Amino acid sequence: MLSDGLCFNFSSVNMNYCEFVDMLPDDTDNPNKHYHDTQYGFPIEDDNELFERLVLEINQAGLSWTLMLKKQQAFQTAFKGFDIDTVAAFDEADIERLLADAGIVRNRLKSTQPFITRDKSNKYSKNTAHSKTGWMHTIRSTRLNG
Repeated sequence: MLSDGLCFNFSSVNMNYCEFVDMLPDDTDNPNKHYHDTQYGFPIEDDNELFERLVLEINQAGLSWTLMLKKQQAFQTAFKGFDIDTVAAFDEADIERLLADAGIVRNRLKSTQPFITRDKSNKYSKNTAHSKTGWMHTIRSTRLNG
């Protein structure tokens, strides 16, 4: 782990994420411990939670996951709890608000990507009986089962 606690290169030490987390002390303030124990590898059944994960992962590109976990609360506030219907009503002023929010990752492409993702997933779910999580499970099953 680097001195800033934000990055860890697993490939250089032949260690997986679970092994890394197991090495963290019980009283650590590193958010990976809590994330690993309560979210990592657990299925996401709620559409709003899935939307949150997608937004965090979109914004994580090029950054450490630890940084995203540290900013997760600010993202939840900025994106109004990741309520899909609320975010669907966001307008250009909301995008500008997101770009001005120092608590989240401020990048125009990353800040507008959730709206593109939302539009595509809403088009899909309007044409099917699936929820967005059902849609993701369908994609995963298709990839796994050929």
